[in-house]
Amino acid sequence: MPPGGEPSSLFRKIPAFFWAATANFGAPVLLAWALAGILHHYIYRPPAPVQALQSTGYGPITLRILPPGPHAGPAEPLVACGVPGNATLVYIRILDADKAVVGVDFWGVGAYDGDAFPLPAKGSPIEVTCFLPALFPNEGDRYWGSLSHGVQRQRRSEYLVKVNGIDRLKGRIEYDQPPHPPVYIGENPVGSSLATEHFTGKVIEISQEN
Repeated sequence: MPPGGEPSSLFRKIPAFFWAATANFGAPVLLAWALAGILHHYIYRPPAPVQALQSTGYGPITLRILPPGPHAGPAEPLVACGVPGNATLVYIRILDADKAVVGVDFWGVGAYDGDAFPLPAKGSPIEVTCFLPALFPNEGDRYWGSLSHGVQRQRRSEYLVKVNGIDRLKGRIEYDQPPHPPVYIGENPVGSSLATEHFTGKVIEISQEN
């Protein structure tokens, strides 16, 4: 300020410029922030916790699904049995628009892939049936009825995955997993590092042969 004079015009204009800038730039930012909060409150819903199948019995599980795709991608979960540290997971991996493979991962033991199989026309479902040791009771359980101990032991020590009624993966495994574990469909809450967290295809139907 000049001695004994009024403030220069430059200094007089600074407050007006400051408030104009705040109105022009600050208000839209505050409005956007407020709208984002409103949309988050009314639209966003946190993912529901993964639930195990209720009232699962014993026996193979069959899924009727629309596969993910049509492009090659990572393994995706179909059936998961057990808990982290002691679990079995059946997965599907799309190889290309026409082929896929199913596999099974036993926690702490390893994973096994089956042979590639052809995929049906786009929009057509496939049926996947899973025989896993954990889906059957211990030997001597009344579930087995008159089946021999040899057959009972076989069911508790082998895995089999069928696609549309054809064996696509089969093998023997000595895996200490208690029968009747939690069973999850299309999810991977057991922590398998081989498969994604969620199945991106569509599960049409679930059944279990008791």
